[in-house]
Amino acid sequence: MKRSSLWQANLSKLPTAASEFLSTLNEIHPSVSFTMELEDKNRLPFLGMEIIKNGSQLDTKVYKKPTDTGLLLHYQSHVDVKYKHSLLKTMLNRIQAFLELEAFPSRMRTS
Repeated sequence: MKRSSLWQANLSKLPTAASEFLSTLNEIHPSVSFTMELEDKNRLPFLGMEIIKNGSQLDTKVYKKPTDTGLLLHYQSHVDVKYKHSLLKTMLNRIQAFLELEAFPSRMRTS
């Protein structure tokens, strides 16, 4: 099976290629801005988790940005109750997904 030339790129050029792709995305519309995280010391923040490369295994832990205040939504704020319930469901789903990864670490193997 022949691989696309995109996947045959030298891995050492990945940060440059990723930066170029990020620039292309950010040129689409002036009101949309994307950011990118790169691995640092075998750690990569991704979707609220920190993925840690530990040999041939990936470990995870909850990731909070340094700017995180911990505030999501004050329950007595004037927001429709459906949004309050949705926020709660979202947080519970994230916890469940994280706990499933902890319970079944074989799903996170890198090799």
